[in-house]
Amino acid sequence: MAPSFSVVIPSFNAGPYLRPAIESALAQTTPPMEIIVIDDGSTDGTIEVARSFGPPVKVHCQSNHGQGAARNVGMSLAQGDWIALLDHDDLWDPDKLEAQAEAIRANPDAVVVYTDSRSLEGDRIVEILTAPDPDRLPKVLQRQSPLTPASVVFRKDIVIAEGGFSEVRGMLEDWDLWLRLIGRHRFVRIPRVLTTYRKSPKQVTQQPEKFLRVHMMCVDGTLLKGVKPPMRWIRRARLHSCFLADGAIMLREQGSASDLRWMLRSLAQWPVPTTWKDRRYKVLAHMLWKHAASLLGSVRYRPARPGG
Repeated sequence: MAPSFSVVIPSFNAGPYLRPAIESALAQTTPPMEIIVIDDGSTDGTIEVARSFGPPVKVHCQSNHGQGAARNVGMSLAQGDWIALLDHDDLWDPDKLEAQAEAIRANPDAVVVYTDSRSLEGDRIVEILTAPDPDRLPKVLQRQSPLTPASVVFRKDIVIAEGGFSEVRGMLEDWDLWLRLIGRHRFVRIPRVLTTYRKSPKQVTQQPEKFLRVHMMCVDGTLLKGVKPPMRWIRRARLHSCFLADGAIMLREQGSASDLRWMLRSLAQWPVPTTWKDRRYKVLAHMLWKHAASLLGSVRYRPARPGG
């Protein structure tokens, strides 16, 4: 039996990006049975853009409750057996759902099926995001969520039975969900780049302070839930250190002078290597050299006064 897909697009002030996202869903070689746009309290023209398509695009309007709540509402309205996540600024290749339908037929016990992705900055592809294979996923999920949400389809009944997405404000609801599903249900990867993820300065991964806060929320609320001291304290300190280092690298890429302070905080939190590939001390040395060079370059010598 062929899987039936319901596309769920949570949208808040989607601006110019919603139309291309919907068009990429409508252009699928295996068409979805419906596309559900959840307008989460937008104050721009998001509703008008969504409604301009007509069927099979459906629009549900609500006050702003956050992305997790919007996805849960979309699931509750969906008629398909499978939910295909699509954020309002992301895009699909035309054969994305077709490839996932084939994978579902080949793996009838699958609950989550995901693809590789590319990241887009402006009109330029900046990175290919290769997702880990399912056998590596449990280990990788202990550190981060490596799955682009728009690359994922999942069985609606299973995810609803597992409690759906977290609606806690600030929670990384996709990482939280994968952590709750992994080890209990089967994940399948399609090793093809079929999803485009659009980078934005407003995203968590571009804001170090917010990045640190929301990741530690997921660590405390999901990842370490039920872990007893002292192992809980040890794992928390190690992960906190890792996220501080990630924030330091973000700040360095943004040209911020705070990058050195964040890296020093990371090493103070957990001074020993977190993995055999840990490069924090090497990055710290580069930061120290950069800051020293900047300081020396700013020194201005006054010419000696005549006769002085």
